[in-house]
Amino acid sequence: MKDNNEHINTGNASLDELLKRATSEATAENTTDTAIEDENSATATKKIPSAEEQIHNEREERARQAFKQLVDIDDGSNISLRSILGGDILGGKTFRKQIWFLLMLTIMAIIYVSNRYACQREEIRREDLSKELIDKQFKALTISSELTEFSMRSNVEENLVDTTLQISTSSSYYLTADTLQTP
Repeated sequence: MKDNNEHINTGNASLDELLKRATSEATAENTTDTAIEDENSATATKKIPSAEEQIHNEREERARQAFKQLVDIDDGSNISLRSILGGDILGGKTFRKQIWFLLMLTIMAIIYVSNRYACQREEIRREDLSKELIDKQFKALTISSELTEFSMRSNVEENLVDTTLQISTSSSYYLTADTLQTP
């Protein structure tokens, strides 16, 4: 066990100061406790439990105050990388006040990233569909040109060689439509 004069070095100045005070107060209490016990044991046995209870209550109260002071410490100027990585900043009053805001920011960041991924998926699908549409249009154009080629007069004549159908020798006859004249 360490001497009472030694203390644990945590790297946080305010926490080190609290630990020094607590150890020095504990040393002072131990010396007064032994003096009170010697005095009370000699005089009366009924006063010992009440004195012990009082000392115990005082210790609890000091511990509560030290803990409250430790939790309520909020030095904005004493922020270092070590205090951030060590987690000391998480116990600060400012952080505890802003926890819901930070939680909301985290949720919004998650929604933003997921929305970004969804948009990228839709964009990729849209590009795939546009490529497929262009391929189908080229295929339709090719089929249309093939049909036009098959329906040309020269191709029809070549295909009708072995049949009894023949090409007409007379020219086409155009019908004229009578126009109605109104009186």
